[in-house]
Amino acid sequence: MKRRFMIREADIYIRLGLKNKANLLSSLSINDKYNLEWNKCGIKLDDRFDLENKKIIRGYFFDIHPLKNINLKKKIFQTFHQINRLKVRKGWSISLPNGIVNVPPNSTKAQYSNKEYYLDNGHLLACEFIDYITVKKKTNFFNQSYKNPGIYNIIPEFDTTNRSYCKIDGQARFEKYIIDIVKDISNSDLRYDEKVYYEAEAIYHRQTDTIPIGVRLFACTYKIYDKKNIGQIKKLFHVFLPNIHVEKDEASLPFIIRKKHPEFIELNNRELYRKFFMSTFYQDK
Repeated sequence: MKRRFMIREADIYIRLGLKNKANLLSSLSINDKYNLEWNKCGIKLDDRFDLENKKIIRGYFFDIHPLKNINLKKKIFQTFHQINRLKVRKGWSISLPNGIVNVPPNSTKAQYSNKEYYLDNGHLLACEFIDYITVKKKTNFFNQSYKNPGIYNIIPEFDTTNRSYCKIDGQARFEKYIIDIVKDISNSDLRYDEKVYYEAEAIYHRQTDTIPIGVRLFACTYKIYDKKNIGQIKKLFHVFLPNIHVEKDEASLPFIIRKKHPEFIELNNRELYRKFFMSTFYQDK
């Protein structure tokens, strides 16, 4: 049975300040790389693992289909001893669980959170991942502080996308899925050679944009045969989560948004409305 959506696919484009799907596909981080398909059935979980949360992942997101062949094994090898920076504006890859890992320094601080406007400090790689790697030296890359998180792992992200909200699964639900699998791997003597590879990338519509229009998440499991060989790669998901806020009852939104900025509700991601994020600043070097 098909699930009912609070908002339609067409509404997603409006909330992103875009005209249609073609406009989304023309985005800087998507154009000529991926095709997107609106997900109507959710993400079924891999039954090979003993998971704490066994519910299908359901939310507002697109399945991603790469348009070009990707050397996935090469990308996985790059995460054996470090958190790897993807060749994009802002994005990372990691293998879990892992031994001694180099973690990028994050001396520059960022603060995006603005509770009045539903904006979170969204972590590309979840803070909880640090429990499954051995960090070589102290870093604030995974800093959980809402005041001083390291900028390179942080994006301004709306609550609906960042969390699980009003029965809408967001990025946190995908991260929980990964953590559940890694826990099972870590607790099983039979899975000592198995790992999870995970990518998280901020997707921007234009080079000059401050707020990403969404995040791309990819995950797969693989087995290590030796230092030079891996195999049995199995995809878990590859999705695009649009960066939006969805309110069950928009009449309950704060007065300042409803009365002074009604257009903010419909076009909550356009750069034109950046001024409404009163506590937000951004540096991207």
